[in-house]
Amino acid sequence: HEDSTSQVWLGLDAGELVTVHLDGLDADSFGDYVLSIDLEPDPCPMPSDIGSSVPDQVGGMLEPGPGEMAGSCGGAGNEVFVQWTAPAAGSYVFDTIGSTFDTVLHVRDAGCFDELACDDDGVQSQSLVEVALAAGQTIVLVLDSFGIDESGSYVLNIAAA
Repeated sequence: HEDSTSQVWLGLDAGELVTVHLDGLDADSFGDYVLSIDLEPDPCPMPSDIGSSVPDQVGGMLEPGPGEMAGSCGGAGNEVFVQWTAPAAGSYVFDTIGSTFDTVLHVRDAGCFDELACDDDGVQSQSLVEVALAAGQTIVLVLDSFGIDESGSYVLNIAAA
């Protein structure tokens, strides 16, 4: 059985021009084709914008329940999505030290499509990641719980490395 379909997912900005090239597997490939273009919703629910302060600390409560997005290192429970912008080029440390439950922290690009870093239990049951960022680069920090029954108060710390 030969599968002759292909699929590509792209995060695009409004008005961005894209050229799509369709090609066969080899020189003997020919025939009709169907090109489908679908708009997928942004994978990040509206993150809270906390600006670009360093150092900074954000806190709140996380309710139990299933999550919308897991990181490559885990995270099955509910999440908090926070948008932050690097004030200058450099390495930054993000951690959840002080949270009252088992956290998972993943850092994503502004559209949430690409994961830049992920950690579960870097500091006991808390998470710690270090990421190099460009000046003005916006990221989304996803503070996740390890399991769907995890809940409690969370602390997200931001510091220059």
